[in-house]
Amino acid sequence: MKTYRIALTQKLNILGALEDEILTYITEDEIRETGILRESIPHQIDEALNTVDVENSAHTDKSISHYAPKSNSFTEGLGAGKLANDYS
Repeated sequence: MKTYRIALTQKLNILGALEDEILTYITEDEIRETGILRESIPHQIDEALNTVDVENSAHTDKSISHYAPKSNSFTEGLGAGKLANDYS
């Protein structure tokens, strides 16, 4: 247990040093922009997924209507357009 505590403490110190180094390279405005970006990412993902869902449902609707049997005098003779219970 003591070994893990030492290892975690060392890692924490390394992360602290890296954070300090990073902060020397960026400004407060960039930090704020990063925060705003992080907050907006889930919203952007939701929008993208909703767009994909709408597009997929539109494709599904088209494919269903494309394959829906249409009745005309020729196809009626073949039984197209009848429901399964029409044959009973």
